Amino acid sequence: MVKFNILFIVLISYAFSPKIGLNNSFIYLQDILLYSYIGFFVLLGKIETKYLKIIFIVWFLQMYLFVSFLFTKEIIHLQYFKQLLIFNLLLVPTKYITENINTKKIILAWIIIGVANLFLIIFTFFQEHPSFITYLFDYSPKYRIMGMTGTGIDLLNGVFRSSFNGKEVGTTSISTSILYGLIFLYLCIYKANNKIIVFIIFFIIIFTFSRAGMLILFFSIFAIYTLPREKRIRYISNNFIVFISIIILMILTIYGLVLINKFDFSNPDTFITASKRLVLWSAILDFFQLNPEQLTFGLVLSPKNALNIMNYSYGESLFFDVFLNYGLIGLIAFLLILVIMWSQLYANTNTKNVEKYTLLLFMPGLTAVNLMAGSSLLTDFMLPLILIMFVKGTSNG
Repeated sequence: MVKFNILFIVLISYAFSPKIGLNNSFIYLQDILLYSYIGFFVLLGKIETKYLKIIFIVWFLQMYLFVSFLFTKEIIHLQYFKQLLIFNLLLVPTKYITENINTKKIILAWIIIGVANLFLIIFTFFQEHPSFITYLFDYSPKYRIMGMTGTGIDLLNGVFRSSFNGKEVGTTSISTSILYGLIFLYLCIYKANNKIIVFIIFFIIIFTFSRAGMLILFFSIFAIYTLPREKRIRYISNNFIVFISIIILMILTIYGLVLINKFDFSNPDTFITASKRLVLWSAILDFFQLNPEQLTFGLVLSPKNALNIMNYSYGESLFFDVFLNYGLIGLIAFLLILVIMWSQLYANTNTKNVEKYTLLLFMPGLTAVNLMAGSSLLTDFMLPLILIMFVKGTSNG
């Protein structure tokens, strides 16, 4: 019997809550509650030791980040520091999480907010623009499905910024797309009779206006061989209609029949923003080629910052950005976290564990997306759910 507790309330309320801020600096109230909750368990001395390898790497990274901030005074180090704090959720005893947290209910909250936004888009189509589909994929913030994740209230001046008025707080469509990719995989593994819901989630992924969720599903096709035969058949059965839809979508857009340019695989200028990213990544690699002494620590001991190197403040990739700012030390540490998480999931012998198999399908795509896009691994509203599923996925109970 799952109990209703503070941690569960925090996790389930992310989907419905706006951010709060002072002077345009926004944070989820849930983040503060989550940090306090973790601190409470640490002070009581009731901590989980099963994940100490990951925690030690996180602590090392946090010390490294803080020293980096002292040297460079760059605020990005504190932003990374804040997000890594969430990993300390792994200190909460496994038994407490498995007995008190219901993954299905947290996912249901996100499904509700996603479906509500899907209806909003359909309503807007009928109310505002007869050719809505032609500009739908032009990254117009007004029509992105972000739940409440892009909405915030500034307590200092009372200004309300919404995902739906073009002045959203943060660009969260990539992370939201990945989140629904995770939900999609969970539903495929969880039950064999939810094809309609799976198909709806597929449409929600499309209407996040990000290709990240699609990339997650693409990599899950290759990761499917980590599943036992029974769950593999269920996974294929549940999303067969989605695979067919993707193929149809590709064919229609290639031939210009629906003009959904963000999914036109034949046109690199509209489908792929990689050309812009490649310019940034090339600048990073050129910098290290000219300054090999910086490879170990990155820009930590350099008077330069990312803006000096790329003419842009962020590397449009978690791994490239970490590599630039923290060198090989930081990059290896981040990769180790992912490797350890995946190996612990794979080592779990519980054949009925839904979270385990969901994450085995999910993590290869998550790694790829964080290489090619933003730092969604550290997204505040998504990381707690991933960690909770990781704890449950490595549990034999």
